[in-house]
Amino acid sequence: MKPEEVEKFSIEKSIKSLCQPSICPNDKSPLMLLKDPLIPKDIVIYYCEQCFGMWLPLDSLRKYKAYQRSRKESFNKESRENLPKELEEKIDLLLKKGEEDLKKQNEFELDYKMSQFVSVVLLILKILSYFIKR
Repeated sequence: MKPEEVEKFSIEKSIKSLCQPSICPNDKSPLMLLKDPLIPKDIVIYYCEQCFGMWLPLDSLRKYKAYQRSRKESFNKESRENLPKELEEKIDLLLKKGEEDLKKQNEFELDYKMSQFVSVVLLILKILSYFIKR
């Protein structure tokens, strides 16, 4: 074998090892190939059974993101077309109510935090007044 061939072989081997990981970078456990009927066959996803990490070769990641976008677009079109007008209005109403409830909850949390802050300030003032009196 010529020296150029050895270098070429090692480069090809390192590229293959990058594209087909066999161990988890996090915890060095063996990676498993994810097989899911909802994911297209040309998308390769590896997962770790220990840390539940998921690893994709770059081209698979690009394909998966494109697949996600296409699914989202088709779902949005289909779901809006198939929903009765009344149901769509109810969904919008529930979403608005949820936003209002969230605002109320945030206001309540803010009031609670302010009361805690005031309590701490009063406690500090009491402690300071104790030391000043001495």
